[in-house]
Amino acid sequence: MKNEMILDFHLFEDGGAGEAASSSESSQDIEKIQYGKSAGDGQASSQVGSDNGNEADNLSAEWEALTGKGGKFHDMLGQRVSTAIQDRFRNQADLQAQVDSITNDLSPLFQNYGLNAGDFEGLKNAIANDDAFYQAGAEKAGLDIQHYKEMLKLKADSERLNKINEAYQKEQERQAKFQEWEADAAELQQAFPGFDLGLEIQNNEQFAQLIDNGVDVRTAFLTSHMDEILNGTKAYEQMTATQNVVNTIQKRASRPMEGALSHAPAIQRKTDPSSLSNEDLDEINRRVARGETISF
Repeated sequence: MKNEMILDFHLFEDGGAGEAASSSESSQDIEKIQYGKSAGDGQASSQVGSDNGNEADNLSAEWEALTGKGGKFHDMLGQRVSTAIQDRFRNQADLQAQVDSITNDLSPLFQNYGLNAGDFEGLKNAIANDDAFYQAGAEKAGLDIQHYKEMLKLKADSERLNKINEAYQKEQERQAKFQEWEADAAELQQAFPGFDLGLEIQNNEQFAQLIDNGVDVRTAFLTSHMDEILNGTKAYEQMTATQNVVNTIQKRASRPMEGALSHAPAIQRKTDPSSLSNEDLDEINRRVARGETISF
């Protein structure tokens, strides 16, 4: 019924355009016809400036629609923010518990020097100026008190420097590992365009543990999502990957082969829906079923 309506509209076109289109298609290979607008059409290019100008507003409105009250991700965002706040306060509470424990253990020293509990700066200065505190250690080391203090300071500085070096080495290793993860992630996105390394590490504990133990990103992703992949819930990513392949093939097909410009026939592109014949509509249906996106 849809095709009959299109043919009726063609009857009103000047010169019988529909009839001409129908008769001409019988003499050409319909599979070589490109349907719809290409990425480089002038109309699309002319819209780039206005699209860029409204992009920030559109993204802001979309964010509000998704995360605002009643939005699809409103509850999820609230829960995530709440969890982050709770984790932060939990870490602060743990740190404060450690400080309280140390303060309690050093209570005799604070009292010995007449200091308030928790006055660590005053305690440090009091000990540094208390020669009696170092007397036994200096005698055991065979040094006078001043040289013994200097020896202890050098040892403390050496330990602190070692810790700094260890932290630097660990940071370098962490950066190298993360760069390797990012390279693997970029490759994985070719097959699963929706993959996000940061979100996966944050929300998928199994994935995070696997890559932290040396498993490559692709293996960790497939392992942690095996059930979902087998059940077909990753169909969207596969469809998107298929579409990328189709787009690539289209771009290659639209470029004439080098050295064959004078021999290869010009590629025909149809961008006017009113000029489509029944054969065109059938071919478009077949291409869409294969995953191709066609827009006019």
